[in-house]
Amino acid sequence: MTKLFHRPKYSKPFLIWCWLAWQVLLGGALVAAIPAAFDIPHFSLLLVVPPYLFLGLLGAVPMLWHQRSVARRLRETDCHLCPDCGYDLRDHTDATPCPECGRVWNQAADTEVWRTLYKGHLKY
Repeated sequence: MTKLFHRPKYSKPFLIWCWLAWQVLLGGALVAAIPAAFDIPHFSLLLVVPPYLFLGLLGAVPMLWHQRSVARRLRETDCHLCPDCGYDLRDHTDATPCPECGRVWNQAADTEVWRTLYKGHLKY
């Protein structure tokens, strides 16, 4: 049986990129919040915050691009993708193993997982 909150596997470089982008955005927020809390002149913020903001937004672009590409594939295949490897399973019947990774595909449960994870991006 498929777990409801099963997350698809992501490549290690993509996860590292997401972590770095998050750390840069968090660091920029802390650099902006700490001087504001201690009433330090705002001129120093103009020197530090824009590079953090730029790097954080630059790091967010690949994450957003990946999210949109997965959502587009889900719309094209009507959520018939393997949650482990992303293989297109439109031509396969329920309870057959995925040809790519060997995971047994449960159509109803896996479709529900995809719709739960991407509910804001899928319009049904």
